[in-house]
Amino acid sequence: MKNRDWFINAMPWDLVISGKRMVDSFREDGEMTYYTVDAGVRMFNEKEMVMMQGIGYGMWRCMVLANFAVGGMFYPDPN
Repeated sequence: MKNRDWFINAMPWDLVISGKRMVDSFREDGEMTYYTVDAGVRMFNEKEMVMMQGIGYGMWRCMVLANFAVGGMFYPDPN
């Protein structure tokens, strides 16, 4: 299998996942990586935006990106 990029997304930051990494994440003995989870969350958030457009309700925002906790741990408190 050629190692081509299967997932490319630039919002809110660049995330590129190769086909090999994606397949390895979904194998029975594979390891689900942080990047694969992040890609799934981005996909569901994007689908929610499309679904909620034009009906007058806001987005539910029940899914946060995989690095949510990392941001709180490593960024200094602005106060």
